Amino acid sequence: MSDYKSAKESFVSDQTGSTITHINLISLIAFFSLCLYTALHTRVVGLPPTKSWALFADQFVLIVLPLLVSVTFVAQGSGTEALKWNAGFILVITVLCIKLESKIQKSVEMLPTSTSSPLPTKSQFSPDKPAKESSGATGDPNREAPRNLIPKMPAVSTWRAHMMLMTVICILAVDFKVFPRSLVKCETFGVSMVRT
Repeated sequence: MSDYKSAKESFVSDQTGSTITHINLISLIAFFSLCLYTALHTRVVGLPPTKSWALFADQFVLIVLPLLVSVTFVAQGSGTEALKWNAGFILVITVLCIKLESKIQKSVEMLPTSTSSPLPTKSQFSPDKPAKESSGATGDPNREAPRNLIPKMPAVSTWRAHMMLMTVICILAVDFKVFPRSLVKCETFGVSMVRT
């Protein structure tokens, strides 16, 4: 029993962490997997799949699997393996973008041309008529109603969800031997993937 306890303590003790560059190279794989997912779904006819099991398999292979591989097998080296994976993702994304025409561009070419721009104009943000009277606590009729001038950005939400998924994978994988010891929590000082 004491052998098991001492083995477990030595497994989780005296961790020094990794470098910021190594952590960034591993995290960059997450970014490129999202780019590949977007490039495939905007250029390949039939994606995203219509059946739920196919959609799940598609998202698992393109989003979750690269994360799982990046924090386990790719992270074993000092960063050269992560560089190779990043270069591979860049190459695939570049080839996809050059060789395949965007589905969005094809659908735009089919639409009739119009003279108006789809972008919002300044007049849409500064209305000509005064704002309606608000029923707030102050009741000041000269006070304008608050407007949301900053549009929601789905890319930021997607990136946050992707980083949360990476954190969950790291927390679950930390108990297995396949997870590199350089990425676990540091006891005193250092950079680790679990804390990022």
